Amino acid sequence: MISTEDEEVKLIERISTAAARGQVEKWLIELETIMRKSIRKEVMLAIQAYPIKLRKVWVLEWPGQTILCVGKMYWTLRIEESMLFDVEGLKKYLEQCQTELNDIISLIRGKLSKQNRITLGDYRIFNLFSINDQLYLRTRLIFNSFRETNGLFP
Repeated sequence: MISTEDEEVKLIERISTAAARGQVEKWLIELETIMRKSIRKEVMLAIQAYPIKLRKVWVLEWPGQTILCVGKMYWTLRIEESMLFDVEGLKKYLEQCQTELNDIISLIRGKLSKQNRITLGDYRIFNLFSINDQLYLRTRLIFNSFRETNGLFP
C-alpha cells in the first residue's frame, strides 16, 4: 500500500483475483481485510520497537500514522504511570517529553527526506499538544481539583 504522501506498507498476503472468478466485490473485501491485517502488524511492530529505541531514531523508521498512533498510546500509558507519583511524576515526565521534543526539532532542522519532514512536523505538533495537556494535568493536580465522575453531567 502506498499513501498519497508516498509512505509504504507492504501487504502481508497476496490477493488472488483469479480465485474470485471475476467477482470484484469478493477480492476487494479480501484486499480490505489484508490491508487491515497489514496495518495492524505494522502498528504492533512499532509498539515493540518503541521502548527499545531512541525516539529520534524510532520516528524515522515508521509511517506517519503509525508514529502518531503508537506515540499517543505510549503517552497515555506514561501519563497514567506518572500520575501514580502525583505532581512529581508528571513533572519528571514533562521534562522527558520536552527533551524528546527538542530532539525532534533538531531532526527537523537537519537533512531529511520530504516524507520524514512531513511526518516529523506532524509528530512535533502532537508533542506540543501533549505537553500542553501535561501542564494542564499538573496544574489541576497542584490545586487538587481532580474529582471522580461517572461520566454523566447534567
